[in-house]
Amino acid sequence: MQVTRKTPQIFGSDEVHVWRVSFDLSSTETVATRDVLSADERQRADRYISEEARRRFITARSTLRRILAHYLSADPADIVFAYNRYGRPVVDSPAEKRGVVFNLSHSAERALYAISGGTPVGVDVERMRPLDFTGISKRFFAPSEAAILASLPESDKIDAFYECWTRKEAFVKAQGTGLHLDLNQVVVTLGPGTPPQVVRIRRSEDDVGLWSLHDIDAGEGFKAALAVRSQNIKVIQRDYPADALF
Repeated sequence: MQVTRKTPQIFGSDEVHVWRVSFDLSSTETVATRDVLSADERQRADRYISEEARRRFITARSTLRRILAHYLSADPADIVFAYNRYGRPVVDSPAEKRGVVFNLSHSAERALYAISGGTPVGVDVERMRPLDFTGISKRFFAPSEAAILASLPESDKIDAFYECWTRKEAFVKAQGTGLHLDLNQVVVTLGPGTPPQVVRIRRSEDDVGLWSLHDIDAGEGFKAALAVRSQNIKVIQRDYPADALF
């Protein structure tokens, strides 16, 4: 399904909003964003030994709060998260907005935030770089996926690898069950000109027909994908803060 762009608004039942963010981790404004974090988030940030990792966590979490504030009609600092048994955060307060679902992913200086009015979503973004594609695919991909990747020309392998990886990661994240579902238990399409699609889910009662996959434009040098537990969905992509209303 084609990704469209428009001004964000209150969710329609058939919409998922994806915000693309580029972090400037050297900015002094990063430190100031601590003010919107909860006490437990600040404690978590302080446990990072690396200053860059600490700044990335603070920036990612405070940006999540600012984006959610638009949909929850709340102050960013007043949003309260609860966590499911797998550690995934969900909106706990404002109580009347507990149906809002979100997922986020970041790689290097790029982040994506997927927000829906209740539909399960998962998003993944990866900075592309040369890897041992054969070795990794044999370990984490289904045999059919690894075979397709191996059959491609070398010039196509990096794009196909990251297409496959992000589609699988997005789906697993949308499940909300952490590592309960391994990457090789979900089979997706990959390769030049192949539309994103869930082909098979192994060891799961879920039906592939309930899910759709969408490639997301994360910018040059990155691959990204969105998984939604719906076939009839509009994916609306925006850039933060340039397109924000807040």
